[in-house]
Amino acid sequence: MAWPQIRKKLTWVAAFIGVAISVVWFFDIYRQPQMVARILNIPSPPGSLRVVECESPVTTDVLTTCSVEISPDDFPLLLVGYHFEQIPAKGTSHTLGLPKVGPEFAVDVEFSVQPAEFKHGGFVRVLTDKDRRHAIVDLYIE
Repeated sequence: MAWPQIRKKLTWVAAFIGVAISVVWFFDIYRQPQMVARILNIPSPPGSLRVVECESPVTTDVLTTCSVEISPDDFPLLLVGYHFEQIPAKGTSHTLGLPKVGPEFAVDVEFSVQPAEFKHGGFVRVLTDKDRRHAIVDLYIE
């Protein structure tokens, strides 16, 4: 096979790979609000929920941390899936031992629960600012 033919085929392969990566990236961003809803055990994400960034390292445990923005009026909808305990918090979203996802903000309160269905331990936490506009949704399952 001549070099021009090989180059043409490589161009098509590279274009196909680029499109495939773009589709996977778009699908991942599209599904993030639904992933946050599953973490919080709510039927669907509130309309104003915007996922800024998520991190899910590959480990033997399930660890997912997402930075979200939401209308303060919709914030209570994040908490209907579990009976969360409300705990005052001091620090920032980047200094409370969490992965540094999304923009840093002052944390005012933590909502925390240890779901019974996490048979070997774990928790779901929502850390939010005073205005309930920015939050970190944090999942840990052993």
